[in-house]
Amino acid sequence: MIFTILGIDAFEQANITVNKHAKDMLFLSERGAKGKGQEADDGFVVLKGSQARVEETPSIHKYMSEMRQQLLSRQVLKEENGVLVFTQDYRFKSPSTAAGVLVGGAANGRIAWKDMNNKTLKEIQEERVEKE
Repeated sequence: MIFTILGIDAFEQANITVNKHAKDMLFLSERGAKGKGQEADDGFVVLKGSQARVEETPSIHKYMSEMRQQLLSRQVLKEENGVLVFTQDYRFKSPSTAAGVLVGGAANGRIAWKDMNNKTLKEIQEERVEKE
């Protein structure tokens, strides 16, 4: 309950339908992490099978480190062959939190997540606003 008050949703799994079409898919590949995900109305969903780094950076925020530990204890993340693997689709409040959990440190999710044409989430969102 305290995590919810602090805005940390470490115990929530993705309760949304994920559109797994390639055109909507976003990818993260940096610092040894390899993730697939998608924007959602209420955050960002990292898909089952995505791989996070085991190691955390020395500058990782405390809440991010605690979130990773909670995901491990709840078996949302499971260590396999030197990486942490998502055992289910999981919704985060933001693409940056999702990216940070995968890379084990601070990350700008709007730049780290890219589509199959290497366009950043930031560019995709800006184009969407321009069309409106």
